[in-house]
Amino acid sequence: MNYYKKYIKYKNKYLMIKKNMKGGTYTGLRYIGEGAESIVYDMGDGKVLKIIKNQNMRISDRERSVIEAVKDIPNFPKVYIYGLCKNNIKPDRETNVFCVDNGSEYQYIIMDKIDGKDILEIFYDKFKDYLNLDEIELRSKLEDETFVSKITKFVHFYINIIKKIVSSLKIANDAVRFRHNDFDFRNCLISPTGEPTIIDFGQSTIGNPSLECKDIFSYVNSFLGGSYCNRKDTIIKTYGDEHTIRFFDRCNKNCKTILAILRDTPKITQLQTLINECVPYWRRDISLDMLLNRISSL
Repeated sequence: MNYYKKYIKYKNKYLMIKKNMKGGTYTGLRYIGEGAESIVYDMGDGKVLKIIKNQNMRISDRERSVIEAVKDIPNFPKVYIYGLCKNNIKPDRETNVFCVDNGSEYQYIIMDKIDGKDILEIFYDKFKDYLNLDEIELRSKLEDETFVSKITKFVHFYINIIKKIVSSLKIANDAVRFRHNDFDFRNCLISPTGEPTIIDFGQSTIGNPSLECKDIFSYVNSFLGGSYCNRKDTIIKTYGDEHTIRFFDRCNKNCKTILAILRDTPKITQLQTLINECVPYWRRDISLDMLLNRISSL
């Protein structure tokens, strides 16, 4: 083969790759947030770009198979594109451009943008006027009719969220034996209309035959336990950055106080008793069918 034919061959190959790159470069990205392994940007078109921060790490075949297996199940995200950026761009909070390339390895995914907050952020929004009070002010308001009404409404809201999550986990379990394996409340975003979306499948598996109840056990106890009441990012979103230091200790303490009141309400007490029948560490499993039936009667 002469050099001209080689040139034509590789030019055509390059053009084919470029055609499959779906736009060449993503621009206008806006930082949303990040976890230990990935960073997420709003793409401005109803989708988000999730990038693995460590350039030497890739989205595993296991995680990709999980995402593909659950993408059409209610309350799971829809994923569109996987890709690899070969330019070794290290994403950070200031990144607004990211290259696109295709390959057998995957460094990023594009999925539907989820318009929602986790349950602690919603809790802070609902009780915003109480969480930043000093101890005497809070104590004087805990018996108010307004406060009792807020607790009652939040219990109703929370029970409905749990029903929807258990229903989706049941469908996913029946379809592919899905287990999230890292399902604390931060990995579920709730829309303004009260629809939950389960996210972050880095530890997830399919084809798992045991411990149906493990994920919902983790989800409920991670929130009601109150150990995350000290999240500064939640306080910043609720009150603004200037109040973070001023109100941090107060909000943390009051969050735990109000959660204790919430746990003592009859329906939440019943919910926790039911959920705690699942003891993953003792390998004690209860079916999602049974959980759904019992939660529906609360």
